[in-house]
Amino acid sequence: MVGGPLPCNKMKLIDLPEYGYLTTDEPPRGEICVKGNSVFKGYFRNPVLTKSVLGDDGWLRVGDVGVLLPGGCLKIIDRVSSICKLQHGLFVAPQYLENIFGQCQSVSQVFVSPDPRSEFVAAVIVPEREYLLRKLAEASAGAAAPLAQL
Repeated sequence: MVGGPLPCNKMKLIDLPEYGYLTTDEPPRGEICVKGNSVFKGYFRNPVLTKSVLGDDGWLRVGDVGVLLPGGCLKIIDRVSSICKLQHGLFVAPQYLENIFGQCQSVSQVFVSPDPRSEFVAAVIVPEREYLLRKLAEASAGAAAPLAQL
């Protein structure tokens, strides 16, 4: 959770239809933009980089994808720069998939790597050793001798 905007700022979400994030969704989802006196005016001596994140209307595109929860709280769910388009046109958000896989009790670590030249996503998953040993012991009903080798 991030919370709501400061009193000196305004916040809005903008559609990212190519990624499937729309402000018309329930709850609303989109790229987070902020505007106000506390928002920076631009990068020092770099108008090109400034223009890439700060629109003519003064709204700063922060590069995070957020969802607006009931009660006005904002939750960051993705990064725009981390979204990858696969060969057949499907957009994949590796961090989102890592978060989902990471919630599984049998997973210790996970790394998701989409390749734009491929139709598939690769993942390296490190199992949670103690959890797997416990489940294997339960399944084998006390045959612990072979488990010591794992």
